[in-house]
Amino acid sequence: MDTSLFIFSIGVDICYLLFYVDDILLSGSNSLLLQHLIQLLSLEFKFRDLGTVHYFLGIEVTPTSMGLML
Repeated sequence: MDTSLFIFSIGVDICYLLFYVDDILLSGSNSLLLQHLIQLLSLEFKFRDLGTVHYFLGIEVTPTSMGLML
């Protein structure tokens, strides 16, 4: 069990929020749901959306047709 990984699902859609200290990664199956979660989070926390992930915690992240490759 990882206490820094949060999973939210509604119907068939799922979102993952992973954080470590001040690094946050948000990913999911539905872009509209992700935008809604970003809006909700911005009401409570000050943060910047840096767009598509390229690196997370020093690990290179590459999008593929199957998902994300680390």
